[in-house]
Amino acid sequence: MPIDGRNATRDEMRQVKEICRRIKNNRMISWIELFNDHIGLSVSESYEGNLGKGLAGQDTVLAIYQWIAANELQLAAQHAPALFEASTRSQWQEFIDSQARYGQLLIRPWAPVRLHEFSTAHPLSETRIRIGQEFIFELDSPLDGSALGFDLYEGIWYPLPLLKTPMITPVAIIAGLNGLPLDPKTQQVTPYRERSRRGEHGHCVIVGPDDLMSYYARHCQPGNAVSAKSLTAMAERFKQLKPNAFGIFVENVLFE
Repeated sequence: MPIDGRNATRDEMRQVKEICRRIKNNRMISWIELFNDHIGLSVSESYEGNLGKGLAGQDTVLAIYQWIAANELQLAAQHAPALFEASTRSQWQEFIDSQARYGQLLIRPWAPVRLHEFSTAHPLSETRIRIGQEFIFELDSPLDGSALGFDLYEGIWYPLPLLKTPMITPVAIIAGLNGLPLDPKTQQVTPYRERSRRGEHGHCVIVGPDDLMSYYARHCQPGNAVSAKSLTAMAERFKQLKPNAFGIFVENVLFE
């Protein structure tokens, strides 16, 4: 996987553009619809030309690449096998799917009333969060450790800060009920707010050994997608641990 971070060459950008052209044609949508509505970028009409010339911004190229890997991998692997491998998505996603525990990570609106209902029979939470509404998480962890959070949105994984700090930092978790995220100065729960990204978000909190979580926190940058290489490395490393040494807690939530 040559595109892993901000290092796409001009030739790789041209290959990404060709895959985008095929996706656009298959879905019968415009370039702008593909980039802005489906991938979630905010680019102008000229972006398609810049991508074809190999002059596009590295951040947007990485976001497109990861979206393709998550949503159109089979097509991409067929037409650009040097950039996309058929197993790109499966290692991380299959790991999450095989280890995910539902019903222990709960989202709830930030309000004085502590009532929350969760449907354990369906992977999508019954709770809906309005755009702009404050909310927090409650994690019922069976183990002590450190935790990192992730947000899956439109096929791309982003770090979800669990501590109110400038960088992604693991948060200490104790067995039992934990409120997240925390203000590190007061150790009090401080709410999130989502201002623009409507639709389904897949929230994932991984609790594991302190040293491992600190190591992988250094691979996460606030606001930037987590690289496929880092996700695969995490999956492979956690597979080596004993099952009771870590926990993966997931809840899918609709923002409207």
